[in-house]
Amino acid sequence: MMIPILPVPKRYAWGSLDRLQTMFGDGDTSVTQGSGPLAEMWFSAHEQLPGGTPMASDALIREESCGQGEEKSRSAEGDRNIGVRRVALPDLLKQNPEGLLGRVASRQWGPMLPYLLKVIAVREPLSLQVHPLDFEARRGFHREEDAGVPLQAPDRSFRDTRGKHEMVVALEPFAASVGFAPIARQIRALRSVTHPLPQRMADILESGEPSTPRIDAMMPESARVWSQTARRVFRAFALAASYGGDIGTVGLLDAAAGCVEGNAERLMLSNAMRAAQSFPADASALCLLMMNPVRLRKGESISIAPGTPHVYLHGLAAEIMTNSDNVLRAGLTVKYRDLPNLLRSLNAMPTPPAAPYVVGDRAFGIAGRLGGDRVVGGLLGGGRVVGGGYADEGVERAGMALYHPCVDEFSLIYGHVDGGRVAEWPLPMLAQDRPRIVVCVKGAVQCRTERPGGITDAVLTCGKAMFVPASDGLLRVVGYEKTGGDILLASTGI
Repeated sequence: MMIPILPVPKRYAWGSLDRLQTMFGDGDTSVTQGSGPLAEMWFSAHEQLPGGTPMASDALIREESCGQGEEKSRSAEGDRNIGVRRVALPDLLKQNPEGLLGRVASRQWGPMLPYLLKVIAVREPLSLQVHPLDFEARRGFHREEDAGVPLQAPDRSFRDTRGKHEMVVALEPFAASVGFAPIARQIRALRSVTHPLPQRMADILESGEPSTPRIDAMMPESARVWSQTARRVFRAFALAASYGGDIGTVGLLDAAAGCVEGNAERLMLSNAMRAAQSFPADASALCLLMMNPVRLRKGESISIAPGTPHVYLHGLAAEIMTNSDNVLRAGLTVKYRDLPNLLRSLNAMPTPPAAPYVVGDRAFGIAGRLGGDRVVGGLLGGGRVVGGGYADEGVERAGMALYHPCVDEFSLIYGHVDGGRVAEWPLPMLAQDRPRIVVCVKGAVQCRTERPGGITDAVLTCGKAMFVPASDGLLRVVGYEKTGGDILLASTGI
């Protein structure tokens, strides 16, 4: 049977003042009565930040078998239903891993949901960050455990042993900087800013000027086999990220606005200015003059591998990733900065933003890897390039698409279901024998599963979500009433 999911709201200074509150606030006092901006809604089975599910005492698990994560539900739904309790999703999965997760997922990852789904609203730029590589995550986690750093300590960098691959799908226009741009573009953008720091960064990139021993000492062991290009990029990036003084970045970037000619360089400067306006004393905003500017329209997507530097600047998006809460920050944040660990995982090679493989309606079609000013292997005929995505002019039309970044842990379906119509999945097999999370992000939809013993129906209005066990078989989603709705359907990648 399908199980309602209660997301975990996360409040950070960069979050929205109203966007997520409107989408998820219907009847949820944790959203409507909380103070401060709302940045993320987690649909999570992470050990430290698990989502909950209100369940009847006889549903799927017996009352006496519940784990420590249960508590009496205080939701409106819980108050109306005798015997409804709140069970942490990880505890629920441990009771019946093969039935809830499916045979393939439970054998590969054990009794754990391998992905973490979020809806994020970015009002102000959030940190210049990198997700750790797998072996760095394992090493860092055990190092901090041995040092006795509490898991929820603000100066803790590694909250689990997993590296993190991430994918973002725009629900509304979304701006970011992702990965390092071609060297020539970096140099042109940096040369436009008349200050010794960006000029020295450009010198390092252009001529390979030796850095100080302090910077070279930050290079990871793998740098011994790096190309000269990667070493130059590393040195220039580390120079700005480790710079301690206030250079008046906003004024410098404003003066440079009329000195750049290329569209990409103008976008790089625009992204850096937006970051600098939020963090005027932080010289690491200059790092965005080294990075690919990305502008996504609704339905466009990028895939971010471990080690890829990125900054999210503005917009609303779905974010799905391996089930990890590890983030290494270098700047543009009030949170803990861990530049040494970030640099140990940094991919310093200039690389265009990667678009996930996409199957489905051309209204959301994006595919291939961006190379220069074109996309290779695009599904569309006659689209256009938008900073970091390949978009069709009809992107606002109804459609359904499967986004797959070619990792085993996750994939995502996003799209619209017209009222009274059944969603036509891009890959029907994706909706079977897998652990699924369905979130309605607009309008309303009706979900139906058929399994031995009966049929289960549930109506999801905007902001509501369901966990659909693998044992439920095929999931059918129908647009509710006249308008139908927009959905996210998260699942594994295999």
